[in-house]
Amino acid sequence: MIEKIYDIAIIGGGMAGCACAVYASRFNLKVALFAEMPGGTITQTHLVENYPGYKSISGPELGLKFVEHGKAFGAEFILKKVLDVKKKNEIFEIQTLKENFQARSIVIATGTEHMHLNTPGEKEFQNKGVSYCATCDGAFFKNKIVCVVGAGDSAAKEALFLSQYCKHVYILCRKEDIHPEPINEKRVEETKNIEVRPFSEIEEVFGDETGVKGVKLKDGNKIDLEGVFVEIGRKPRTEAFQSLNLEVDKVGRIFIDRVSRTNVAGVFAAGDITAWQNEPKWDQGIGGAFEGSAAAYAVFLYLNK
Repeated sequence: MIEKIYDIAIIGGGMAGCACAVYASRFNLKVALFAEMPGGTITQTHLVENYPGYKSISGPELGLKFVEHGKAFGAEFILKKVLDVKKKNEIFEIQTLKENFQARSIVIATGTEHMHLNTPGEKEFQNKGVSYCATCDGAFFKNKIVCVVGAGDSAAKEALFLSQYCKHVYILCRKEDIHPEPINEKRVEETKNIEVRPFSEIEEVFGDETGVKGVKLKDGNKIDLEGVFVEIGRKPRTEAFQSLNLEVDKVGRIFIDRVSRTNVAGVFAAGDITAWQNEPKWDQGIGGAFEGSAAAYAVFLYLNK
């Protein structure tokens, strides 16, 4: 039986969701924040050096600070996965595995999840050498040879982190070169045990019962190694919101305006799950925190109009 209706249900406990909780609570709104992973994906980042106020801080520590701040003014954190959201008579019904909740508005801040290679051996060797988080698993590969698959800034940062543990780190990119932020590109170039391999696309991950033993490339070459870290991009987590008929871009990210409103009244979104109409969007933690804060203000106006 549903006993209370929240003013705002924030779905997602990362930087965007926690920032929204801070502002919404200070607006005296009744706030529920649903989080499978309190702190969000920033907690999987080894080192953060571009968040104002902290010259250098670990990802887990920064994520914890956001969670603590999010709770500070009374937001209720509910550690459950949201399976479905429906709108009925201006009220949103939020379904989890064992309980249902209601709210007058929702803020979607569920972020993104890792994309997969979809090559033979990837699924078979997950947690046996195939990983999607260097911060989580890097220490298990001490003095071993590994590869990072990807070409962006995240791939470079994963390789830099792994270089502290591993004997040798390959960066396998499909095209001619990697394209991280200039400071990380320079760090990769200066790190002796990182090797960038251009035009290297994995055809198969192979191994035995003990784990990964290497990768076969589409050009026929093989590389002997014991770890494969996949960092080829992310896709939005929007499965629970299909019935809302939200307007999304070609990869499924939710379109928002400058104050985090979607095309559906009472539905707002913030963070990496969002996109802007006709403009490129740069996904950064500080941007997600702003969008979450803006969403709280927009909800306050929506509920008081």
